[in-house]
Amino acid sequence: MQDHIIQPHGGSLINLIVENEKAEGLKTQSKEWLSWDLTDRQICDLELLLNGGFSPLTGFMGKVVSLPVVPDYGLTAAGLKAEARFLKE
Repeated sequence: MQDHIIQPHGGSLINLIVENEKAEGLKTQSKEWLSWDLTDRQICDLELLLNGGFSPLTGFMGKVVSLPVVPDYGLTAAGLKAEARFLKE
């Protein structure tokens, strides 16, 4: 029956939307967090990231990785390693 379903890019569909029980706790905690006003484009990107539209991505690029992307038209292995170090800190 599911033979017709196209497999997600990268082999897995990433769903970052939290369950209702966890959402309540996050809402309470988030009152103390910094906030930003997002553009319509940023909101769209965030929704696609959360609902799996950007699978297999699980987040946005950090500054270290994103700086060379535009002039080089892609990621470098060094940029990916730098991002991995940044995320561990």
